[in-house]
Amino acid sequence: MVTGRKYRAKAMGKESREMFITWSAAQMLTYNALVQEREYFLCFYQKFGGRLPPIDQKYAHLFNLKDEEFAWMSPLPAQVFRNGAVLHKKAWSNCFTGVTRKPRCKKISGAPRSLWLTRELFSVRQVSKRWYELSVGTKTIKGGKFLFKAHRPFTAPASIHLTGIASELFISFSCEEETEHYPETLEEKLARLSQYDQEELRGISLGIDRGVVIPFQLSDGRRFDYSQTQRDRLKAYERRKKHYQRMMARRIKGSSNWKKAKAKLHQCYRYSSCVRKDFAHQTSHVVVSDKTVEIIGMEDLKIKSMTSSPEAKASEDGKFLPNGAKAKAGLNRAILEKAWGLTENFIKYKSRRAGKLLIKVPAPYTSQTCSRCSCQAKNSRKSQALFRCANCGFSQNADRNAAENIRFCAVELLRAGGIKPKEVRKTMRLRRKRACAEA
Repeated sequence: MVTGRKYRAKAMGKESREMFITWSAAQMLTYNALVQEREYFLCFYQKFGGRLPPIDQKYAHLFNLKDEEFAWMSPLPAQVFRNGAVLHKKAWSNCFTGVTRKPRCKKISGAPRSLWLTRELFSVRQVSKRWYELSVGTKTIKGGKFLFKAHRPFTAPASIHLTGIASELFISFSCEEETEHYPETLEEKLARLSQYDQEELRGISLGIDRGVVIPFQLSDGRRFDYSQTQRDRLKAYERRKKHYQRMMARRIKGSSNWKKAKAKLHQCYRYSSCVRKDFAHQTSHVVVSDKTVEIIGMEDLKIKSMTSSPEAKASEDGKFLPNGAKAKAGLNRAILEKAWGLTENFIKYKSRRAGKLLIKVPAPYTSQTCSRCSCQAKNSRKSQALFRCANCGFSQNADRNAAENIRFCAVELLRAGGIKPKEVRKTMRLRRKRACAEA
């Protein structure tokens, strides 16, 4: 089974880091040049008609390596430029199939760097039990060396991505992982679970409710939140962010001191991102590794719509009216800090690998319905934390009550046949009509 691996890497010496910066800049420059060339062809075609040239991997006509402007690129191996052209062609293929949007130019200076290396440009050697050395370069052109620590063995990859974010380096690749048995397909899983009755399905299911106060509440009583140390450090880094933003505002843009403050600001953002990612990985691992659970239910939340800014409202005289944007910004920040979407994505791919079924249920009224008598009433939610049923008097934590409702909804949706394998939609590229020339 093909799986992905990502490890933190360390450049061995200044030359290796400079090589990564130079090679990644050349590869991204090739990609950007092809994107700009394609945009020119599209604009010309939309205005004058005619025929679009095919998307190929030719790049030699874009820049002359003998010129002074591109002299720094002449010592580099040609495979680096070719890989940039291949990435451009893959981007357009994904765009035509509807996977991604139209390719755009990538920012090079002051942005995360990425370098794609194919098999002829690197070799991996095991140094010790868990440490490996990545040697980059060809027989005639020397590159650099990078060290990384792998917690489990892997097969030789066909290609490797080197990614640089601020002062950190990461190595990622795909490899074959040996498994005793492959996980069930969705069709096999649905056919097996359809033979269970309602009580058996409820016994192997788990509901997850997401909230701002408690990020993840499970139907069995477990809850997941940041530790006190993580919360204190996140607050401290928020104060540092504002401090470095004020420093950048008082300094001349582009100066050396301005760049130093910007680098420290990026470190603060990087720490917050790492804490959220670590929390999402740990939460998803505990949820999916539970051997008594085969069905995981989650609310189908539109997080992007929930965290969007409210539209501006203007009066008749042209002045803008208050629309609650400041209060909404605080709610958006609180939602994004809880890593709802990131944890959902991790649960999705980990449950697929573990052979478990993830069901997304409709979110409305899950917090207003009683998990005992199924009575739905607004006045049952006396407070944010307590649920007391207006019909039967059942009292429970509001988030846990909602998690149990999500679990029941997931089981009912499965028994009703509402879970179907995703159909692969074939896309067809329509050819635009040729513009008619006026006489």
